[in-house]
Amino acid sequence: MKNSFTLLLSLLLFASIANGQTYVSFELEDTPAHASDLVGIRGSIPPLSWYETYPMEQMDGRYFVELDFSANEGEELEFKFVYQSSPDADVNWENMDNRTLSLSAEEVSYTGNWDEPYYRDPSTLPMLSVEALQADYALIETIFREVHPGTYRYLSEEELTINLAKLKETFSNPLSVSEAYLALNKFIATIKCGHTASPLYNQSADVTAMLFYGPDKLPFTFQWLDGRMIVELDATVLNILPTGTEILKINGYSTYDILKIMCQYVPSDGPANNPKDGMLSLRGYPWRYELFDAAFHLLIPPGESGYEIQYLSPNES
Repeated sequence: MKNSFTLLLSLLLFASIANGQTYVSFELEDTPAHASDLVGIRGSIPPLSWYETYPMEQMDGRYFVELDFSANEGEELEFKFVYQSSPDADVNWENMDNRTLSLSAEEVSYTGNWDEPYYRDPSTLPMLSVEALQADYALIETIFREVHPGTYRYLSEEELTINLAKLKETFSNPLSVSEAYLALNKFIATIKCGHTASPLYNQSADVTAMLFYGPDKLPFTFQWLDGRMIVELDATVLNILPTGTEILKINGYSTYDILKIMCQYVPSDGPANNPKDGMLSLRGYPWRYELFDAAFHLLIPPGESGYEIQYLSPNES
């Protein structure tokens, strides 16, 4: 099955694949302490529904159900686990975004915990084949040569051809999902259009998990001020990074180099980097994903023990 990421443009092209049968085994390992035996699932594709609960069976404190879905291969199932205190009581929903699962003509197992986003280690995802990547490349080239209205606002035909050739060369070898995601974003940034991006909100379940749900996020929020990474809110266990702390290096990379590296993957209108500074600040907004969280750990992954951070406290500056 081809894994892919989405490309958001002024026009969004979408191809559907023939119907397939997917057998999914769901397991809920953890539920709220006050949950009763009336635990189940609601979702977007039959046999699930958003209006009726499909019950799960309990065994040793866990809940199970096995379902067959007839849907387009690669179609995204959205669902949530739910429970009721009694058959006539209100439904209690998970307090999180809808869970998603890519359906395919194969058996799939899904294990989750109540109110905890699903995470699949990106190293366990299958490599993207050259055939699939080249098919994506052909679509990307068509979009930017024939469809996108602003391709040549900041680029010449020669520059576009050079940038496309680099992407095609990269897509000429099998790639991991993260490698392909970065390569695509690096190309998109060369267009210098703030309305053209690989979006954060409508990716597949595996890509969303890879970008946002891993144990690879920095324990603070910050903003860039004149190229310096300045802490706004501290989330470290010992509260060692008070507001105003300047982060100097992360895993040996100076923050100057970090910003320079990341700007290569961020789209913005025109060649200036100043708008990118704001886009790459990490503000900790609870209602949206942020670009820094999506890309930083792919470009500068944590070591075995996490990130090594060098900093300058406010009273030392």
